Amino acid sequence: MINRCDDGVYELARNLNRSGPPVFVAGGEYTLFIDSTSNNGTLSLQQQSPSGVWIDCQSVGLQFVRTTAYSACMLGVELSKGLYRLQADGLVVGLNAYLVGAS
Repeated sequence: MINRCDDGVYELARNLNRSGPPVFVAGGEYTLFIDSTSNNGTLSLQQQSPSGVWIDCQSVGLQFVRTTAYSACMLGVELSKGLYRLQADGLVVGLNAYLVGAS
């Protein structure tokens, strides 16, 4: 378990129609917020490995952090320090995503 608190807010996407850019996250406990106008695909939280490969994140219980929700979803996650992005596979419109640190 990660016992760090980070009060940062990390913008993974703002009104995008594609995957978000890489964002450096300090690591700790976060709430992931995702909303979009339309989503005809899958949205996945990914972390970049030391070799540069993007890998889908897993939460407690080894469930992947992904959604096909049209309007909005929210999920608590524990993340290590590193580069993260929200990967959009399929057509997405008006994508917004944020990681908000637990303080």
